[in-house]
Amino acid sequence: MIFLAPISAGVALALGLPALIAFYMLKLRRRTVRVSSTMFWESRSSDLQVNVPLRWLRVSALFVLHLLILLLLAGALGRPAIPGAGAAGGVAYVLIDNSASMSATDAAEGRTRLEEAKRRGTRIARRALASGAEGVAVVVFAREARIVAPPTRSAGELERAIASIWPTEQAGDLAPALALVEAMGAGDAGEDEEAIPGVASVVSDGLSAGDRAMGLAGAAPRYERVGPAQGEPRDNVGIVGLGAARDPDDPALVRVFVRAQSVAPARVATTIEVFVDGEPAGRTPIVIDAGGEAPASASRTVELRLPDGGDVRLSLAREDALAADNEAWLRVTPPRRAGALVVAPDGRADPFLMDVLAELDLRSVRALSPEDYARFAGAGPGGIGLGGTDLIVFDRVEAEHTPTRASISFGATVPGVDAGAAAGPTRVVSWSRAHPALRDVSLDSVYIARWRPLGFDEAGGARAIAQGEDGPLIVETTGGGVRRLVVAFELAQSNWGVQFGFAIFMAGAVDWLTASGQGGEPWFVTTGETALVPATGDETRLTGPGERVVRAPGTGMSGMVNAGVLDRAGLYRVERVDDFSLAVNLLDPRESTIGTRDELRIAGKNVAAVGGGERERREIWRWFVLLAGVLLIGEWTLAAWRMRV
Repeated sequence: MIFLAPISAGVALALGLPALIAFYMLKLRRRTVRVSSTMFWESRSSDLQVNVPLRWLRVSALFVLHLLILLLLAGALGRPAIPGAGAAGGVAYVLIDNSASMSATDAAEGRTRLEEAKRRGTRIARRALASGAEGVAVVVFAREARIVAPPTRSAGELERAIASIWPTEQAGDLAPALALVEAMGAGDAGEDEEAIPGVASVVSDGLSAGDRAMGLAGAAPRYERVGPAQGEPRDNVGIVGLGAARDPDDPALVRVFVRAQSVAPARVATTIEVFVDGEPAGRTPIVIDAGGEAPASASRTVELRLPDGGDVRLSLAREDALAADNEAWLRVTPPRRAGALVVAPDGRADPFLMDVLAELDLRSVRALSPEDYARFAGAGPGGIGLGGTDLIVFDRVEAEHTPTRASISFGATVPGVDAGAAAGPTRVVSWSRAHPALRDVSLDSVYIARWRPLGFDEAGGARAIAQGEDGPLIVETTGGGVRRLVVAFELAQSNWGVQFGFAIFMAGAVDWLTASGQGGEPWFVTTGETALVPATGDETRLTGPGERVVRAPGTGMSGMVNAGVLDRAGLYRVERVDDFSLAVNLLDPRESTIGTRDELRIAGKNVAAVGGGERERREIWRWFVLLAGVLLIGEWTLAAWRMRV
């Protein structure tokens, strides 16, 4: 047994013990009474000594009893604890964190945090089996949680499952793991029985908990921290921000924006090395102030001439605790003019619309009827009939299916944006002047005779960028990485088509809508996002830092397939597709702090960390208080019985 707060117990004893001894050394003072004679008081002459204030301490049973009560109460203040018995009678859950920060190399004996977590998880599983647990289940979590071992009493199976856990470069999230434990606990009990509560041991550095309180039912939470204690110095510099843009006047010039973050205790001066298609392309110095609990950051801009595009890698020339955030990748496709497809009734689009499109620097402009569009889009395997199309313009034609290319609709909607009954007239009263499509446009003089109110879900990524007197007139929506604009009226029902501002709007809209990875702009995804890659039949194989096989055909007109969330950052390629690469980055400021937590908020209470290989401790101060209370009641009962008349 140990005391978690020995100082509190010492202070209580230092104050209480002298007081108890003083009470037993003090003698009762009696008042003086004048009497006529003392001849009848000779047998009580010794009582004259009672006026002496002190006497020697006499050890009695009552004194020992009071001393024992004092020791019990002082001990309760010291928070006595004993090694826990684990999950006896229930299922033990071992939750192992394999997020990016768990690859930091600052655990005991130079191990990574994940290696230490796996070692601790194996020990916890063995202890739970030895304590009589019904079974042990192992859950691994990063961005998502999954079961690597269902409840079992096979030590060999548990050890193999824990050994199979691999590191990821995803951000961590503990909440899905706790929800999975709840679901497993509920499933362990039958319809007519209640599940016996178990213990859920979280083996993590604590970053995955974030700053929120989390719930857990059906198991007692326990937290075993790996890595240094909270607040200890850390040494890590990582790339946490990345962006790029082509120069609008010189498309071959690409500006790459890099933000690096440091938690090192001293000022850091290092270099950002740039590689294009594996070849050195430049070096840029960067200096970051001293970090700590509040990280410091600095930004740099790198200019590259990439007339033919390429794969860009940026690397910090510095070794530190976490290597996953020292590099970032960017895919730059060659700049090219967009190809547009116009879908209108009978293939006859608004003449003002066609005139404006003809004046823009587009690769091609084709007009189709809805029937021809359906046949054209479905031509060839996987809808390759749209292979040369970057923008679809719907003029008074509803899109039956969500367009897989960037689109703009006039007097029509796309799935996800609803249109009500026709209304009018109205005017534009406000618009987003910061939006790329409306940046240089004035809509004050636009008059609309008839329009249809638009309904959309802001939580789904849609927002109004132009408002009329009675509702939104232009809505922006993004889905699956594809941008779309919906205009609530037909051009023929307004005076906008004849205004010079309409041509400016279309030029800005085309540039913004087609500014994607396939349209020549730099692009990448993070380890927290799903990735779309070209399908190569019913089975698509990705190679790179990790391999993944997607067994699903390409969907829609784009022939793309969802490869899910990738575990590792780096540059991926798709077998049998030579002109495609996928850049995946970590870019998570929280993970790059490689911080730890000494306490988590789980199931409505603070769960203190157990680190350094210490065994689980069960506090028993309540039993100390209960025993002291029983002794006090017994002493009072005995005194009352002896004083009865």
